[in-house]
Amino acid sequence: MISILVIFMFGSLVLAGSFESDPNIWYSPLTAAVIALPLFLCYARILSLVPGSNLFDIAVTLFGKFFGKAVVLLYTLYAIFLGGVVIRTFSEFIRIVAMPETPQIVIQSFLILLSVYLAKSGVENIGRISRFVLPIILAITIFSVIIASTSVNFENLLPAFNADLSTIFKVSVFKTTFPLGEIILIASMFSSTEPWKKTSKIFIIALLIEVATLLTVSMRNSLVLGSPSISMYYFPSYEAVSISALGEIFTRTELLVGINYTLAGTIKMGICVYIASMGISKISNYEDMRAFVAPSALIMLFLAVVAAENAAEFFNLTNYYPYIALLFQLILPLIMLIAAEIKVRLNKPAEAAPQGTNNQGTGS
Repeated sequence: MISILVIFMFGSLVLAGSFESDPNIWYSPLTAAVIALPLFLCYARILSLVPGSNLFDIAVTLFGKFFGKAVVLLYTLYAIFLGGVVIRTFSEFIRIVAMPETPQIVIQSFLILLSVYLAKSGVENIGRISRFVLPIILAITIFSVIIASTSVNFENLLPAFNADLSTIFKVSVFKTTFPLGEIILIASMFSSTEPWKKTSKIFIIALLIEVATLLTVSMRNSLVLGSPSISMYYFPSYEAVSISALGEIFTRTELLVGINYTLAGTIKMGICVYIASMGISKISNYEDMRAFVAPSALIMLFLAVVAAENAAEFFNLTNYYPYIALLFQLILPLIMLIAAEIKVRLNKPAEAAPQGTNNQGTGS
Protein backbone atom coordinates (compact mmCIF):
# COMPACT_ATOMS: atom_id res chain seq x y z
CA MET A 1 0.00 0.00 0.00
CA ILE A 2 2.90 2.37 0.72
CA SER A 3 4.12 2.06 -2.89
CA ILE A 4 0.69 2.93 -4.28
CA LEU A 5 0.36 5.91 -1.93
CA VAL A 6 3.77 7.30 -2.91
CA ILE A 7 3.31 6.65 -6.64
CA PHE A 8 -0.13 8.26 -6.57
CA MET A 9 1.27 11.41 -4.99
CA PHE A 10 4.35 11.38 -7.21
CA GLY A 11 2.10 11.30 -10.28
CA SER A 12 1.36 15.00 -9.77
CA LEU A 13 4.98 16.04 -9.26
CA VAL A 14 5.22 17.16 -12.88
CA LEU A 15 2.80 19.99 -12.03
CA ALA A 16 3.69 20.59 -8.40
CA GLY A 17 6.97 22.28 -9.24
CA SER A 18 5.43 24.82 -11.58
CA PHE A 19 4.17 26.99 -8.71
CA GLU A 20 7.53 27.92 -7.26
CA SER A 21 7.63 31.48 -8.49
CA ASP A 22 10.21 32.27 -5.82
CA PRO A 23 13.21 29.94 -5.28
CA ASN A 24 13.34 30.97 -1.63
CA ILE A 25 10.31 28.76 -0.97
CA TRP A 26 12.24 25.59 -1.77
CA TYR A 27 11.34 24.47 1.76
CA SER A 28 7.60 24.58 1.03
CA PRO A 29 7.32 20.75 1.03
CA LEU A 30 8.20 20.86 4.73
CA THR A 31 5.46 23.36 5.52
CA ALA A 32 3.08 21.36 3.33
CA ALA A 33 3.93 18.25 5.35
CA VAL A 34 2.95 20.04 8.56
CA ILE A 35 -0.46 20.78 7.04
CA ALA A 36 -0.84 17.31 5.52
CA LEU A 37 0.07 15.27 8.61
CA PRO A 38 -3.25 15.85 10.45
CA LEU A 39 -5.10 15.00 7.24
CA PHE A 40 -3.21 11.72 6.88
CA LEU A 41 -3.93 10.81 10.50
CA CYS A 42 -7.59 11.63 9.91
CA TYR A 43 -7.76 9.32 6.87
CA ALA A 44 -6.06 6.50 8.79
CA ARG A 45 -8.42 6.97 11.73
CA ILE A 46 -11.50 6.71 9.50
CA LEU A 47 -10.30 3.40 8.05
CA SER A 48 -9.48 2.06 11.52
CA LEU A 49 -12.84 2.99 13.06
CA VAL A 50 -14.73 0.92 10.49
CA PRO A 51 -12.40 -2.08 10.02
CA GLY A 52 -12.64 -4.14 6.86
CA SER A 53 -14.36 -1.36 4.89
CA ASN A 54 -13.04 1.04 2.28
CA LEU A 55 -14.00 4.70 2.03
CA PHE A 56 -17.07 4.02 -0.12
CA ASP A 57 -18.36 1.29 2.20
CA ILE A 58 -17.71 3.51 5.21
CA ALA A 59 -19.74 6.35 3.68
CA VAL A 60 -22.76 4.08 3.19
CA THR A 61 -22.35 2.58 6.68
CA LEU A 62 -22.23 6.00 8.34
CA PHE A 63 -24.83 7.92 6.34
CA GLY A 64 -27.16 5.26 4.96
CA LYS A 65 -27.82 4.32 1.36
CA PHE A 66 -29.06 7.67 0.08
CA PHE A 67 -26.64 10.10 1.70
CA GLY A 68 -23.83 7.55 1.71
CA LYS A 69 -24.12 7.03 -2.02
CA ALA A 70 -24.23 10.80 -2.46
CA VAL A 71 -20.80 10.94 -0.79
CA VAL A 72 -19.62 8.09 -3.02
CA LEU A 73 -20.86 10.04 -6.03
CA LEU A 74 -18.91 13.12 -4.96
CA TYR A 75 -15.68 11.14 -4.61
CA THR A 76 -16.35 9.41 -7.92
CA LEU A 77 -16.67 12.80 -9.60
CA TYR A 78 -13.47 13.89 -7.84
CA ALA A 79 -11.63 10.84 -9.21
CA ILE A 80 -12.91 11.62 -12.71
CA PHE A 81 -11.97 15.28 -12.36
CA LEU A 82 -8.49 14.47 -11.05
CA GLY A 83 -7.98 11.88 -13.77
CA GLY A 84 -8.88 14.47 -16.40
CA VAL A 85 -6.45 16.97 -14.88
CA VAL A 86 -3.62 14.41 -14.83
CA ILE A 87 -4.28 13.33 -18.42
CA ARG A 88 -4.26 16.93 -19.63
CA THR A 89 -1.13 17.71 -17.60
CA PHE A 90 0.84 14.82 -19.05
CA SER A 91 -0.40 15.37 -22.59
CA GLU A 92 0.78 18.99 -22.30
CA PHE A 93 4.12 17.78 -20.92
CA ILE A 94 4.65 15.27 -23.74
CA ARG A 95 3.53 17.76 -26.39
CA ILE A 96 5.68 20.64 -25.14
CA VAL A 97 8.93 18.75 -24.50
CA ALA A 98 8.81 15.99 -27.11
CA MET A 99 5.96 16.08 -29.66
CA PRO A 100 4.99 19.68 -30.45
CA GLU A 101 3.49 18.73 -33.83
CA THR A 102 1.39 15.84 -32.53
CA PRO A 103 -2.30 16.60 -31.89
CA GLN A 104 -3.11 16.44 -28.20
CA ILE A 105 -6.02 14.09 -28.73
CA VAL A 106 -3.62 11.46 -30.07
CA ILE A 107 -1.40 11.71 -26.99
CA GLN A 108 -4.39 11.74 -24.65
CA SER A 109 -5.98 8.73 -26.34
CA PHE A 110 -2.78 6.75 -25.94
CA LEU A 111 -2.57 7.70 -22.26
CA ILE A 112 -6.19 6.74 -21.64
CA LEU A 113 -5.70 3.34 -23.29
CA LEU A 114 -2.83 2.63 -20.89
CA SER A 115 -5.03 3.75 -18.01
CA VAL A 116 -7.86 1.43 -19.05
CA TYR A 117 -5.49 -1.51 -19.31
CA LEU A 118 -4.04 -0.78 -15.88
CA ALA A 119 -7.45 -0.31 -14.25
CA LYS A 120 -8.77 -3.57 -15.69
CA SER A 121 -5.71 -5.44 -14.43
CA GLY A 122 -7.00 -5.02 -10.87
CA VAL A 123 -5.73 -3.57 -7.62
CA GLU A 124 -3.31 -6.46 -7.00
CA ASN A 125 -1.50 -5.84 -10.28
CA ILE A 126 -1.52 -2.09 -9.68
CA GLY A 127 0.17 -2.80 -6.35
CA ARG A 128 2.79 -5.07 -7.95
CA ILE A 129 3.57 -2.54 -10.66
CA SER A 130 3.83 0.24 -8.08
CA ARG A 131 6.27 -1.79 -5.97
CA PHE A 132 8.39 -2.42 -9.06
CA VAL A 133 8.27 1.16 -10.37
CA LEU A 134 8.82 3.07 -7.11
CA PRO A 135 12.51 2.15 -6.66
CA ILE A 136 13.13 3.11 -10.30
CA ILE A 137 11.51 6.51 -9.80
CA LEU A 138 13.46 7.20 -6.62
CA ALA A 139 16.74 6.07 -8.24
CA ILE A 140 16.16 8.33 -11.25
CA THR A 141 15.36 11.24 -8.95
CA ILE A 142 18.61 10.76 -7.03
CA PHE A 143 20.57 10.39 -10.27
CA SER A 144 19.01 13.59 -11.67
CA VAL A 145 20.16 15.44 -8.55
CA ILE A 146 23.70 14.16 -9.07
CA ILE A 147 23.61 15.29 -12.70
CA ALA A 148 22.20 18.70 -11.75
CA SER A 149 24.92 19.19 -9.13
CA THR A 150 27.24 20.34 -11.92
CA SER A 151 25.03 23.39 -12.52
CA VAL A 152 24.03 24.46 -9.02
CA ASN A 153 24.44 27.94 -7.64
CA PHE A 154 23.96 28.05 -3.86
CA GLU A 155 23.35 31.79 -4.00
CA ASN A 156 19.99 30.95 -5.57
CA LEU A 157 18.77 29.84 -2.14
CA LEU A 158 19.62 33.18 -0.57
CA PRO A 159 18.25 35.14 1.10
CA ALA A 160 16.61 32.23 2.84
CA PHE A 161 13.03 32.64 4.09
CA ASN A 162 12.70 35.90 2.19
CA ALA A 163 9.25 35.14 0.78
CA ASP A 164 6.25 36.71 2.49
CA LEU A 165 3.96 34.54 4.58
CA SER A 166 1.07 34.70 2.13
CA THR A 167 3.25 33.28 -0.67
CA ILE A 168 4.60 30.55 1.59
CA PHE A 169 1.09 29.66 2.70
CA LYS A 170 -0.26 29.66 -0.85
CA VAL A 171 2.42 27.33 -2.19
CA SER A 172 2.23 25.11 0.90
CA VAL A 173 -1.53 24.73 0.58
CA PHE A 174 -1.20 23.98 -3.11
CA LYS A 175 1.36 21.25 -2.43
CA THR A 176 -0.81 19.89 0.35
CA THR A 177 -3.82 19.55 -1.92
CA PHE A 178 -1.79 18.69 -5.01
CA PRO A 179 -0.46 16.05 -4.50
CA LEU A 180 -0.38 15.11 -0.78
CA GLY A 181 -4.06 15.26 0.18
CA GLU A 182 -5.14 13.38 -2.92
CA ILE A 183 -4.43 10.07 -1.20
CA ILE A 184 -7.90 10.28 0.34
CA LEU A 185 -8.95 8.61 -2.92
CA ILE A 186 -6.65 5.66 -2.19
CA ALA A 187 -8.75 5.02 0.91
CA SER A 188 -11.53 3.91 -1.44
CA MET A 189 -9.32 1.13 -2.82
CA PHE A 190 -8.31 -0.43 0.48
CA SER A 191 -9.72 -1.41 3.82
CA SER A 192 -7.87 -1.85 7.08
CA THR A 193 -8.29 -4.27 9.95
CA GLU A 194 -5.27 -2.90 11.78
CA PRO A 195 -5.35 -0.56 14.80
CA TRP A 196 -5.12 3.16 14.15
CA LYS A 197 -1.42 3.31 15.07
CA LYS A 198 -0.43 0.70 12.48
CA THR A 199 -2.61 2.23 9.77
CA SER A 200 -1.25 5.69 10.59
CA LYS A 201 2.30 4.35 10.30
CA ILE A 202 1.65 3.37 6.68
CA PHE A 203 0.34 6.83 5.83
CA ILE A 204 3.18 8.59 7.67
CA ILE A 205 5.89 6.54 5.94
CA ALA A 206 4.35 7.38 2.57
CA LEU A 207 4.21 11.06 3.56
CA LEU A 208 7.87 11.08 4.60
CA ILE A 209 9.00 9.48 1.34
CA GLU A 210 6.94 11.88 -0.74
CA VAL A 211 7.98 15.00 1.17
CA ALA A 212 11.64 14.00 1.00
CA THR A 213 11.28 13.61 -2.77
CA LEU A 214 9.42 16.91 -3.13
CA LEU A 215 12.02 18.72 -1.04
CA THR A 216 14.90 17.22 -3.05
CA VAL A 217 13.30 18.19 -6.35
CA SER A 218 12.39 21.66 -5.09
CA MET A 219 15.95 22.35 -3.90
CA ARG A 220 17.42 21.02 -7.14
CA ASN A 221 15.20 23.27 -9.24
CA SER A 222 15.95 26.34 -7.13
CA LEU A 223 19.70 25.70 -7.06
CA VAL A 224 19.89 25.26 -10.83
CA LEU A 225 17.29 27.68 -12.19
CA GLY A 226 17.01 30.38 -9.55
CA SER A 227 14.69 33.35 -9.86
CA PRO A 228 12.90 34.40 -12.01
CA SER A 229 13.65 31.39 -14.23
CA ILE A 230 11.49 28.95 -12.27
CA SER A 231 8.35 30.97 -12.97
CA MET A 232 9.15 31.02 -16.70
CA TYR A 233 8.67 27.27 -17.17
CA TYR A 234 5.63 25.04 -16.98
CA PHE A 235 7.88 22.10 -16.07
CA PRO A 236 10.88 23.42 -14.12
CA SER A 237 12.13 19.96 -13.13
CA TYR A 238 12.57 19.02 -16.76
CA GLU A 239 14.31 22.30 -17.55
CA ALA A 240 16.61 22.09 -14.52
CA VAL A 241 17.94 18.71 -15.60
CA SER A 242 18.02 19.58 -19.31
CA ILE A 243 20.69 22.27 -18.80
CA SER A 244 22.86 19.91 -16.74
CA ALA A 245 25.31 17.26 -17.89
CA LEU A 246 27.91 15.03 -16.29
CA GLY A 247 30.91 15.17 -18.59
CA GLU A 248 30.37 14.12 -22.20
CA ILE A 249 28.86 10.76 -21.33
CA PHE A 250 25.69 11.66 -19.44
CA THR A 251 23.86 14.17 -21.62
CA ARG A 252 20.17 14.61 -22.44
CA THR A 253 19.45 13.36 -18.94
CA GLU A 254 16.15 15.23 -18.98
CA LEU A 255 14.81 12.14 -20.72
CA LEU A 256 15.10 10.39 -17.37
CA VAL A 257 12.83 13.01 -15.82
CA GLY A 258 10.37 12.38 -18.63
CA ILE A 259 10.47 8.65 -17.91
CA ASN A 260 9.89 9.32 -14.22
CA TYR A 261 6.87 11.49 -14.87
CA THR A 262 5.42 9.11 -17.43
CA LEU A 263 5.72 6.05 -15.18
CA ALA A 264 4.13 7.73 -12.18
CA GLY A 265 1.55 9.60 -14.24
CA THR A 266 0.35 6.50 -16.07
CA ILE A 267 -0.14 4.62 -12.81
CA LYS A 268 -1.98 7.58 -11.30
CA MET A 269 -4.30 7.81 -14.29
CA GLY A 270 -5.02 4.09 -14.04
CA ILE A 271 -5.80 4.43 -10.34
CA CYS A 272 -8.19 7.32 -11.01
CA VAL A 273 -10.01 5.22 -13.62
CA TYR A 274 -10.14 2.29 -11.20
CA ILE A 275 -11.55 4.38 -8.34
CA ALA A 276 -14.14 6.06 -10.58
CA SER A 277 -15.25 2.63 -11.81
CA MET A 278 -15.51 1.39 -8.22
CA GLY A 279 -17.64 4.38 -7.32
CA ILE A 280 -20.06 3.90 -10.20
CA SER A 281 -20.26 0.19 -9.36
CA LYS A 282 -21.08 1.03 -5.74
CA ILE A 283 -23.76 3.55 -6.68
CA SER A 284 -25.42 1.27 -9.24
CA ASN A 285 -25.13 -1.90 -7.10
CA TYR A 286 -23.49 -3.63 -10.07
CA GLU A 287 -20.77 -5.93 -8.80
CA ASP A 288 -18.50 -6.07 -11.87
CA MET A 289 -16.71 -2.70 -11.75
CA ARG A 290 -14.76 -3.52 -14.91
CA ALA A 291 -17.90 -2.77 -16.90
CA PHE A 292 -17.47 0.90 -15.96
CA VAL A 293 -13.74 1.22 -16.69
CA ALA A 294 -14.09 2.29 -20.33
CA PRO A 295 -16.97 4.76 -19.71
CA SER A 296 -15.07 6.35 -16.80
CA ALA A 297 -11.95 6.68 -18.94
CA LEU A 298 -13.89 8.27 -21.80
CA ILE A 299 -15.39 10.86 -19.45
CA MET A 300 -11.89 11.70 -18.20
CA LEU A 301 -10.66 11.99 -21.78
CA PHE A 302 -13.52 14.34 -22.64
CA LEU A 303 -12.75 16.46 -19.58
CA ALA A 304 -9.06 16.61 -20.51
CA VAL A 305 -9.92 17.77 -24.03
CA VAL A 306 -12.41 20.50 -23.09
CA ALA A 307 -10.62 21.73 -19.94
CA ALA A 308 -8.83 24.56 -21.72
CA GLU A 309 -7.95 25.77 -25.20
CA ASN A 310 -4.21 25.94 -24.57
CA ALA A 311 -1.49 25.23 -22.01
CA ALA A 312 -1.48 28.75 -20.56
CA GLU A 313 -5.23 28.66 -19.90
CA PHE A 314 -5.02 25.16 -18.41
CA PHE A 315 -2.21 25.98 -15.98
CA ASN A 316 -4.02 29.14 -14.96
CA LEU A 317 -7.11 27.07 -14.13
CA THR A 318 -5.07 24.76 -11.88
CA ASN A 319 -4.58 27.71 -9.52
CA TYR A 320 -8.17 27.15 -8.41
CA TYR A 321 -7.66 23.44 -7.68
CA PRO A 322 -7.09 23.86 -3.90
CA TYR A 323 -10.56 25.36 -3.52
CA ILE A 324 -12.12 22.28 -5.14
CA ALA A 325 -9.89 19.85 -3.26
CA LEU A 326 -10.83 21.36 0.11
CA LEU A 327 -14.23 19.65 0.04
CA PHE A 328 -12.82 16.19 -0.62
CA GLN A 329 -9.59 16.32 1.35
CA LEU A 330 -10.74 18.20 4.46
CA ILE A 331 -14.46 18.86 4.86
CA LEU A 332 -15.93 15.45 3.93
CA PRO A 333 -13.23 13.46 5.78
CA LEU A 334 -13.82 15.53 8.93
CA ILE A 335 -17.56 14.89 8.73
CA MET A 336 -16.92 11.18 8.22
CA LEU A 337 -14.45 11.09 11.11
CA ILE A 338 -16.91 12.75 13.51
CA ALA A 339 -19.73 10.44 12.38
CA ALA A 340 -17.52 7.36 12.76
CA GLU A 341 -16.35 8.39 16.24
CA ILE A 342 -19.95 8.93 17.35
CA LYS A 343 -21.09 5.62 15.86
CA VAL A 344 -18.29 3.68 17.57
CA ARG A 345 -19.04 5.26 20.96
CA LEU A 346 -22.77 4.60 20.64
CA ASN A 347 -22.14 0.96 19.73
CA LYS A 348 -19.89 0.28 22.72
CA PRO A 349 -22.70 0.30 25.35
CA ALA A 350 -24.85 -1.87 23.06
CA GLU A 351 -22.05 -4.42 22.76
CA ALA A 352 -21.32 -4.36 26.49
CA ALA A 353 -24.97 -4.90 27.53
CA PRO A 354 -25.39 -8.49 26.24
CA GLN A 355 -22.07 -9.43 27.82
CA GLY A 356 -23.21 -8.07 31.19
CA THR A 357 -26.52 -9.97 30.88
CA ASN A 358 -24.72 -13.23 30.19
CA ASN A 359 -22.49 -12.75 33.24
CA GLN A 360 -25.55 -12.25 35.49
CA GLY A 361 -27.20 -15.36 34.12
CA THR A 362 -24.11 -17.43 34.83
CA GLY A 363 -23.89 -16.14 38.41
CA SER A 364 -27.53 -17.05 39.18
